[in-house]
Amino acid sequence: MRRNASVLCLLVLVSSICSVGQDHTRPTSTIASLRFDSDKAGACFATVTGFYVQATGEPRQRLTIACEGKQLAQFETPGAFIEWAFHRLDGNRLFVSWERGTGGELTVFKIPPNAPAKPIFDKWETYVPEGLWEPDVILVYTGTRFFGPVKTPTKPDVYVWNGNEYKLDSSWNWSTNMRWQDRFCILDAKLLNCPATVTHH
Repeated sequence: MRRNASVLCLLVLVSSICSVGQDHTRPTSTIASLRFDSDKAGACFATVTGFYVQATGEPRQRLTIACEGKQLAQFETPGAFIEWAFHRLDGNRLFVSWERGTGGELTVFKIPPNAPAKPIFDKWETYVPEGLWEPDVILVYTGTRFFGPVKTPTKPDVYVWNGNEYKLDSSWNWSTNMRWQDRFCILDAKLLNCPATVTHH
């Protein structure tokens, strides 16, 4: 999910059964728990639980964020938890990636969350959006091309963090010879031989 990043947290995977005590759900399982220290909110815990919607039987997952014993936010998704990381550079953003069917979702929360407590970034695409810390951007990939059996995207959008939110900065089309391992060349303005063409800036 990230490059040049180290996660300053303790990740504990749990398999215990619990109950969330909400009318519209059936009993849930705790999938993952994370403890982290926020510069602005103090000691925090994030928890992902799985549950079934009582009316439909649909499986969903819920992210709960609490700091200093106070619940700050909840977020529900039909996706399945993949991984998370707390931004080590500004100390106030939590990145969570989810698998959704044949695609993926990236959700970013500011800590403490803005009011109302909603994600500052949440996108689902065929490919899980990729959050980087240096530079401070998110790459959202669309389009599809096959190199033999390997499927790769063809059109990345670059969202840049401006201190308060992620704003779309540029969109690109990759040339047919772009390799996945070279995808970050679009972030280096000095690299003249990057096999991509900007379509929006």
